[in-house]
Amino acid sequence: MSDNDTDTRAEQTQPAQPQSSLQMKPEALPAAFRAFLRDNDIDEDAYTAAFEHLDLRYIRLSKRVQLKEEELGAEFPGIRPVPWCPGFYAMPHTAKLASSALYTNGHVYGMDVSSGAAVTALQIQPGDHCLDLCCAPGAKLCMMSDLSGEEGSVTGVDVSRERLAACRTLLLKYKHDNVRLYLADGRSFSTSAPAPPQPCSCHCRLDVNGSDGDRHGSDDATRDRAQQQQEQQEQQQQQHEQPLQQHGHPRPGRRKIPKRDRMHFVNGMFYCARPLLERYRLDRPAQAVGGGCTCHTHSRLYDKVMVDAECTHDGSIKHIIKYNEWGWDTFERRFFDPHRIETLEALQRQLLTTGFSLLRPGGRLVYSTCSFAKRQNESIISWFLDATPTARLLPADLPSSTPHTHPREQRLKHCIKFNPKVSGTSGLFVAVITKTEASRQQADVATD
Repeated sequence: MSDNDTDTRAEQTQPAQPQSSLQMKPEALPAAFRAFLRDNDIDEDAYTAAFEHLDLRYIRLSKRVQLKEEELGAEFPGIRPVPWCPGFYAMPHTAKLASSALYTNGHVYGMDVSSGAAVTALQIQPGDHCLDLCCAPGAKLCMMSDLSGEEGSVTGVDVSRERLAACRTLLLKYKHDNVRLYLADGRSFSTSAPAPPQPCSCHCRLDVNGSDGDRHGSDDATRDRAQQQQEQQEQQQQQHEQPLQQHGHPRPGRRKIPKRDRMHFVNGMFYCARPLLERYRLDRPAQAVGGGCTCHTHSRLYDKVMVDAECTHDGSIKHIIKYNEWGWDTFERRFFDPHRIETLEALQRQLLTTGFSLLRPGGRLVYSTCSFAKRQNESIISWFLDATPTARLLPADLPSSTPHTHPREQRLKHCIKFNPKVSGTSGLFVAVITKTEASRQQADVATD
């Protein structure tokens, strides 16, 4: 979960950026952090450029409104379009976003343009069903929603209830009606994309409403099917709850969730927009979406998957500023412990593997982090390509004027890297992966 889009969370409070932060120099970085940079072959010059560009922040325009540049200029003096990322604008950090009418009315989002480039690399089309496996704080989620349109959907997953609640607040504010949220561990998430309900074609003869259309079968058989359905639902609920409990989260059952969340919680989902809920009948048990029986289960993979993985945030300049203000002990405790780094890299590999398993053949997956460290970026992608014969790296296909660099390794030439020195943005690593048609052929053989 990259924090290059932390403006989204800051929109609600948006404290003024301290002048001392703007004057921060690379020499002020603690020795332990500079050692971290050396160990990971990270150029300190990136931070020199970063501290020189802290006078910029970025916004994205909502797809739901048409604004003229004159209106933007009147609201945010000094604003200018970002030529290589349509819909994004750069403006001075002193611009009052939270108090502006355009923000209050839901016409603009706070979002770093590098994060916008990561979403652009997915090439989302209207009608696509998308998955954001680490969706908080929600700026990418909203952009994916805009691009997929009314006929598409976006499924957001996060392990933090508080961060997921912030996502929900954002979705309600901007009126995104094609998004659902799950409080779950992305490493074990397995819910398929929404699929239209269809009549059951099996022997039980249940219709699309889940009722026994011709009273086929005895009452005993009906009770057996209901009992089987209930047992499967309870088993799925236990599988959903186990990884959450390992992270210290309470069981997400209706009785245990906070009162403020109960009005949105339905069928295992933390939140689901009502138009999406009604279109796909998502208030039904997951195994009954296809008509109400346990023998007819839809399994639909996602067209596009975003894996914006947890990382050390060393490329997020906003994080560096925060650590400098709050003290570096938190950073050192979380990220300088070798065991913690190994655990983090294992998490990144697991998230990427899960995201890829939910991607349809021919779809696009973006793996990204806001770290400059190769162990969390290039090494993860190299490992995954070696371990996954059906995975292939693709060009990001961003505009040619996009200011970014590429890894030195020829094999990873399609990966792109944003950094303050080259792009004037926070740091971000982006890799685009597809699933080859060979995986589709293997699946067809397995079902024959």
